[in-house]
Amino acid sequence: MSIYITREMIDSSIRKSKAQMNGSIFTVLFRWARKQLQRRSMIFDLQAMDDKMLDDIGIRRADIPRLVGSLGDRDLRMQSMGRTYRT
Repeated sequence: MSIYITREMIDSSIRKSKAQMNGSIFTVLFRWARKQLQRRSMIFDLQAMDDKMLDDIGIRRADIPRLVGSLGDRDLRMQSMGRTYRT
């Protein structure tokens, strides 16, 4: 029974990814551009922090581009508190 459930889960996952791949080239380009803007924004926000703040969260300044490049879509949607409460 567990093999059937695992196969069913894999098959549904494959179907979902194929459905997402059927987007137009404009949709794909828009998503790519949005991700790049989110990456740049996060890099900018992290670079704006002082070294003590970066040390508190365990990030070295030189690692910021590599770290942001490894983030997924959900992580890229996060916003810094500084941006939210700026006046």
